[in-house]
Amino acid sequence: MKTPTVKRNARAPEVQRAARELGSLALARVRQGGSLKIRQRVQLRRAIATAGEFLAWAPMAAQGKDAMGKASKDVADLTKRAAKWMADELAEELAAKKAELARLERTADSMRELAERDEEAYPAEISYTHTSRHGSEGLVTKTETVVLHSPEEAEEAAHRIETKLDSWGKLREQMVGELKQKQVQLQEMKHSLSDFVESTEGLLDDVFSVSGGEEHGLEGAGRDVD
Repeated sequence: MKTPTVKRNARAPEVQRAARELGSLALARVRQGGSLKIRQRVQLRRAIATAGEFLAWAPMAAQGKDAMGKASKDVADLTKRAAKWMADELAEELAAKKAELARLERTADSMRELAERDEEAYPAEISYTHTSRHGSEGLVTKTETVVLHSPEEAEEAAHRIETKLDSWGKLREQMVGELKQKQVQLQEMKHSLSDFVESTEGLLDDVFSVSGGEEHGLEGAGRDVD
């Protein structure tokens, strides 16, 4: 009798989210000197369980295929995919951050031009972004939107931006430094990918030993990682 084809759904949104989680955890592992915290190990466990469900590791094991080898390769491929996404997004964020002050200056100029127009130009809505420090998140990019109802308000908004340029510029420089450091860490993560995949082997062993080759045995991935 012909062995049924194992169906894998690598494009499922759940798999894409699992890939991002694997990438984030691989990067966190680099930042933390090669280890993950308990909460992060739980996240890793869930990401791997989700990937295994949609990539059909248990059905492959039930058919006697090298599911363990395929699972390790899947973890590596998903983490590589996430690393590329993160690198692209980081490059875009860094480019935008470097151009931030110039955009703020143009915004202030636009507000002053608006202040010279008559009342028919109002109300006018203008949005701009700048670097800010958030208590729990550290340095972030903040978007502000102002609705201007008169030339006087336009002048005041332009003046506010101009007086903040120096302090915002200092925060921007700090954030650029953080983003560049993240790029270095991301490169290190790419170079140590095999080490990260190897670190998940204990979890994968646990997944397959608990599943016992049953089609829906990945519930066992909920156990703690040693």
